[in-house]
Amino acid sequence: MSLGIKREGSQNEGIKEPISIQVKANRSGVGHEEEQNEKQRQVCEAHMERMMKRARMEESLAVDFRNKKRMHALQKQIISDIQQARSACQQMDLCAGKDVPEHFWFWPIYSTKLPETSDNEDDDNENNFSYNYSNGRVAPVEINFNEMDEDELDNSLSHIIGYLRREHFYCVWCGCAYSDSEDIENACPGSTRNAHDE
Repeated sequence: MSLGIKREGSQNEGIKEPISIQVKANRSGVGHEEEQNEKQRQVCEAHMERMMKRARMEESLAVDFRNKKRMHALQKQIISDIQQARSACQQMDLCAGKDVPEHFWFWPIYSTKLPETSDNEDDDNENNFSYNYSNGRVAPVEINFNEMDEDELDNSLSHIIGYLRREHFYCVWCGCAYSDSEDIENACPGSTRNAHDE
């Protein structure tokens, strides 16, 4: 037990070779290279972290961009369907002998600039225009469907489509008028664009 010798078989487990001597080629101090290597590793890790964060951000921006483009295309399609339904509604209502629409926005509204307005006034002011339906009847100011959100557009579209199907047995996507409610229920795939696309 004395002199640091242990009895339990550890006598043959010492180091077999002497510790090698490392001769320094530069004038930096002991441990300086390890410190520089550690700093370089930290800089590299920080750079990789920034690159990964940037890649995640760019991916989320790309997804957001695609979603916005998809929503914009959907909004344009809904507005197109509303305009098509309004034209059909106007034709059907006029054929049925109606002078004004069920709801003011069910028919297209046309604006004409009033002649007595001066050039100094703002040209976009709605007081400078008169609004009429195609039959000459006075109409309120046209709704700007581009300013509506998707829920309002969906609601407007379903409202006018329901009116056309209920009152005139007409389907915008089939493009024809049916003889009665039983005929439209049996022959038409449904009251939405998706039902007709399937």
